[in-house]
Amino acid sequence: MAHVIVYVLQVLSIKRLMLIRRLNKIPVNENELTIDGKTMEFEDGDTILQVAKRAGIYIPTLCYIEGLSPYGACRLCIVKVEGMKDYPPSCSTPAAKNMKIITKDEELQYLRREVLKLILSEHPNPCLICDNNDICEDIRITKSKAGRSFGCFTCPNQESCKLKKVFDYLEIDELSYELEYKNYPLKRNDPFLEIDYNLCILCGKCVRICNELRGIGAINFINRGHNTRISTALDMDHLDTNCQFCGACIDVCPTGALSSKNTKWAETTDNYINSTCTFCSVGCSFNYYYQDEKLIESIPNSKNEVNNGQGCIIGRFCTVPFINSEDRIKDPLIKKNGNLIPCEWDEVYDFISNNLRKYKPEEIGILLSSDLSYESSYIFSKLEKEILHTNNISIINDDAFITAYYNVLKNRLSMTLPFSSFNHISNSEIIMIINSNIQSTHPVLMINLKKAHDNGAKIVSLNFNGSSLPFETERLVDYKWNLTKYELISLFLKIVNYLMKKKGVNLTGVGNLNQFKSLNQTIKTPDDKFQALFELFDELSDMITIILGNYHKLDRIFAEDLIGTFLNLNLILKDKMNFIPLWRKGNIEGVYDNIFDIYKYRSQIIKDIEEGKIRALYTTERINNTELLKNLDFLIIQDIFISDDFQFANVILPSCTFIEDSGTIMNSERRPQKFNKVIPHIGNSKPDWLIGCELAKKIDKNNRDKFNFTKVEEISKEIEEIKQKNIRDIKDLNEFGLYIPSSKVKYDNNRKGDFTLESFKYRSEKISNQVKDLRELIQYRNLGGTRKKSIRKEPQKKTEFEVIYIKEVVPNIYQMIIKAPLIAKKAKPGNFIIIMRDEYSERIPMTLSDWDSKNGIIKIYFEERGYSTKELTRLEKGDYLYSIVGPLGNEIEIKKFGTMLIGGGCYGIGAIYPIAKQAKIMNNKVIVILEARNEQLLYLENEFDNLVDEVIYCTSDGSRGLKGKIKTAIEQVIEKQNEIDVCFFIGCKYMMMEAAQTTKKHKIPTYASLNTIMIDGTGMCGGCRLSIIKDGKKISKFACVDGPTFNAHHIDWGELLERSTLFKIPEILVFQNHCCKAIEKIKSDE
Repeated sequence: MAHVIVYVLQVLSIKRLMLIRRLNKIPVNENELTIDGKTMEFEDGDTILQVAKRAGIYIPTLCYIEGLSPYGACRLCIVKVEGMKDYPPSCSTPAAKNMKIITKDEELQYLRREVLKLILSEHPNPCLICDNNDICEDIRITKSKAGRSFGCFTCPNQESCKLKKVFDYLEIDELSYELEYKNYPLKRNDPFLEIDYNLCILCGKCVRICNELRGIGAINFINRGHNTRISTALDMDHLDTNCQFCGACIDVCPTGALSSKNTKWAETTDNYINSTCTFCSVGCSFNYYYQDEKLIESIPNSKNEVNNGQGCIIGRFCTVPFINSEDRIKDPLIKKNGNLIPCEWDEVYDFISNNLRKYKPEEIGILLSSDLSYESSYIFSKLEKEILHTNNISIINDDAFITAYYNVLKNRLSMTLPFSSFNHISNSEIIMIINSNIQSTHPVLMINLKKAHDNGAKIVSLNFNGSSLPFETERLVDYKWNLTKYELISLFLKIVNYLMKKKGVNLTGVGNLNQFKSLNQTIKTPDDKFQALFELFDELSDMITIILGNYHKLDRIFAEDLIGTFLNLNLILKDKMNFIPLWRKGNIEGVYDNIFDIYKYRSQIIKDIEEGKIRALYTTERINNTELLKNLDFLIIQDIFISDDFQFANVILPSCTFIEDSGTIMNSERRPQKFNKVIPHIGNSKPDWLIGCELAKKIDKNNRDKFNFTKVEEISKEIEEIKQKNIRDIKDLNEFGLYIPSSKVKYDNNRKGDFTLESFKYRSEKISNQVKDLRELIQYRNLGGTRKKSIRKEPQKKTEFEVIYIKEVVPNIYQMIIKAPLIAKKAKPGNFIIIMRDEYSERIPMTLSDWDSKNGIIKIYFEERGYSTKELTRLEKGDYLYSIVGPLGNEIEIKKFGTMLIGGGCYGIGAIYPIAKQAKIMNNKVIVILEARNEQLLYLENEFDNLVDEVIYCTSDGSRGLKGKIKTAIEQVIEKQNEIDVCFFIGCKYMMMEAAQTTKKHKIPTYASLNTIMIDGTGMCGGCRLSIIKDGKKISKFACVDGPTFNAHHIDWGELLERSTLFKIPEILVFQNHCCKAIEKIKSDE
């Protein structure tokens, strides 16, 4: 009865509302439609898909991008609309009054299934229709790190595959069209991204995001008809195009055709924390993924209004390798007898406390990093004021502009700052970008600039010191002037004067108004040169945005004059001006905000050190001035990376990054941006604020209660309480008047250098120092030539192991023939070798597939499934392998058994060949099962057909032979054959386990050749350990010396599968650091 009562109440409420509307003449909302029986309101411009989303109705789509213009390419979002012919796509069909829409019925589902089947005919699909799909997903707990993805468990998009979601929604059981695998070559020459266009479904999302949203246009559709695909101009590498490597194309790709080169195998499930990137002053929001206390991926958060799911090369691709760098400082260090020695924190605090007491307050200096959090800088300002009592505190980085900014604001507005908003850029009528190379310094804001351009904004570029803009930015610009600093100041004075006349702003009573007018009359800049700019202000009805950047090493007087003239304009335009200073560092404004009232100019600090007035220095990042450091008696460096400054340091304190700590930064909007702790501290490092607190309590025990903070939120609360007490009123215009520039000063017009990718630093450490791909990108583009001219293959050391032949025979399986006479002479069925590509490569076990002792060659088939095998695929004919050890392992003793069943899958197809060959020599009847996901993954068919008695094919999708896995084929053989005497299987562990379980039921002797984790291959390391269960007892064995072939019925498969995931995280991280930890140890010892 309850639901009946609720329904009656709803009806009465509706009737009551309608009565009120009639009585008050309130019109019923005309923008209403019906969708799947629901009455929904909509706004002008809404599409049916947008209305459906608000109604909670799912409509499948693969090409739709929220916020971009409708596209309608995939045709999966078709619906029925009463009175409309055909089936309109909901993503591009505008909602209309009284529409009656059906989003799902059998007819629509049938059409969608046919559309998706056609799409899947050119996308690897065996896993989608495999009968074992559910079982496979349960037991395969890690992805196979394949080069080419030919199935779900080898796809980097496995967890987030949009294609599979639609496939499951449409409940497709089988595919009607044969798979046409394009076999496009993998594109791997670029940094940061890998491309497999064999996975591409031509949805166009990457093209549109690059062209429409980012405004770069590095990729587009090429060719026509059946040969259409995505590529760059002339099919060049992205390195040779204008690609910004922002990652937007990767993040919208629904299939994994585009993937992050170094983090593609990270498992991006629910293990993430939303936080803020602090590498620059935009403060983008990211989802940071972690596993086993390691950062493994960073993906822009689509629900944050600052960056709306967009990132840049630094935040998207460089965060993980930078944070995980092996160069991080992990322990506090004290210099003893000329050497920095690791010690405990209590010892280091005592050491610092005892030494600082030797100096007078005026002899101690503190330099703060602009990358400190708001809370950490507050703690150090408090340490300076209440514990050390020194007046020597400054910012390490160039401080001319930030000090000028605050000085002018403090004097004129009493710290009430101009309005700043990134979102208002796209809504502005006029945008003035002053010395701002946004594309390089703050790439995400290029999106706002392009939106403004698309909305009809007039964009003006004003550059001084010869600064220039990239082509992609310049094509958005309507007016461009290169000026001297004097001309720039004069121009803004002219604009203010022009607006005072045109807008009739009443400035009566402003004391220095006549002085301001007189100054304008002396300005020599001709009005007609900027007449077009003045006229833009005539029609200004909404917002003007001024973006200021590249103020590195500006002289302070010019900086103050520039800010002052902006404030004059702000006074005239009032709430119509949006002023955004693009700080180079993530939190320079937040740090300075805490210390501006006790601040000493950085130049004065340096001078005092040079003159010996400051003898002890506490710095929270390196200074990169070794000559200066020689003047100090006592130096404390609090940092995250090793640097040359360490040679002069008495104490090293390891601190945390924004990934290992929580806190706040203040971005260029003056928006407080919270960042959250994602992973634990690296080694014995500590957050900056905690180091400051613990040190303060050690130096002055009487004031320890003032630093008794246990979490960053307590510091934030204290800061807020202090701010509330110190709120100041805005000064009256009549009190301080208009800003008058320093007319007698000549500005320095020397060019100070442009901001480049190499300029990105964190705690003074160049990001490129720790990120190999970024370093190579910078080096390559600095050369300015083509890849062929600038990239040289490193000369190889000649060895006895020459590569005679290497080729990808089927997707992801490679055949390699190597000159190795001694190994060929001694090789037997079941043997394996261990290969090292070069001196610092991983040792990789490979099963021998064939050999020719007469010609001294061996043949192997290997599958790319990780970083080391990926490196092998780069070999070419004539290259040399550093080392091959073998033959290793025990020979498989093959005698006259009778009927032998031999099965192989993946690399195992090649590996079983010598077994089948020897079995025939011993006059056995040999039946071979070749298993694959699709017929295009089968190889050596002719060789087996000519060698054995019968070949049975089984494929996951039924494209050749039986539809199913190895179990299906085994059971058919057993059903047809009277007796099987023995079985041998080689392939992935899952295939061999299933084969063993199947034959065990029939009590057929079965052997499996294992390719386990292996390091030395001699039984010393224990990496290849497995358990054999015999007569109820578990016995440890080693695959390298006891195998690699074992009784498959005795193998503890559960343990074997579990052990295969032991190095899951290192196997992911090796794609970032390109080296295993063992090799790194060897290198460091050298």
